Amino acid sequence: MKLQQQLHAVLVACVLGVPLVGCGSGSGDDAEPAKSEAMVEYSVSAFIQSSQGTALSDVDISIGGQTFKTGSDGLATFKVNIPQSAKSMVVHLSRAGFINQSVVVNVKDLANITANMLDIKQIVNVAKIEDAQVIESSYSNAKIIIPANAFILTNGQPATGAVAVEFSPWDIQ
Repeated sequence: MKLQQQLHAVLVACVLGVPLVGCGSGSGDDAEPAKSEAMVEYSVSAFIQSSQGTALSDVDISIGGQTFKTGSDGLATFKVNIPQSAKSMVVHLSRAGFINQSVVVNVKDLANITANMLDIKQIVNVAKIEDAQVIESSYSNAKIIIPANAFILTNGQPATGAVAVEFSPWDIQ
């Protein structure tokens, strides 16, 4: 199950063409601060809606390892502790039925966060993610080409087995 969740996150990022900001060596701005580094408290106001403009409740907003939720009006107001030396932070947004998002935000711009989340339009079950394959969307004639052994787990081993690919193709023109 954990493998499936990890692959889901990687596949969603690949499908969207979004870099996996903050993943890897842990040397980015979203890494754990040094024990001696001073933390600064910031007030944050967030408004999250669907791509159709409907306010979204229960969206998880994660910043620097701290997670908050939006209310029924799509709003969340909270305080977050950030390392004093941080210039930017990765803001992660997730909600069931929607594509997860990660966005780099300058610390000075954290006061007001707004985002539109794209709903998942199609789920394709893949029996063997290690095999080369083409996944075709029933929307917009979109195709996802996956080379053999394209995905690697955090331990460096090739990803294998069944996964569910969730995606929402859209015309970027």
